[in-house]
Amino acid sequence: MINIKKIYILFLLILITAVIFLNKNYNNKNIKQLSLIMADGNLYYKTDETCPMGDSGCVSGYISSTVEFDKTPKQNGQSNFGCVGNPYTFDYG
Repeated sequence: MINIKKIYILFLLILITAVIFLNKNYNNKNIKQLSLIMADGNLYYKTDETCPMGDSGCVSGYISSTVEFDKTPKQNGQSNFGCVGNPYTFDYG
């Protein structure tokens, strides 16, 4: 005969495993990278950007160095999304 305690324990283990797996995947999908660049002593940001955007006729400077994506740039021309050597611009709207 089937042991009810074993079935109950198995059910709980499956349920706990499913909750942990689903929670981990949900949290990983909701992390958004915040792209940051330091220019003229100010920190500028935009989400979900991979490179600087703007009108190439309005170049304000060039990205000179980069830090890890989860760090904050501390020097002018420094970004946390790479693109060293690329120009950056100011888009005032």
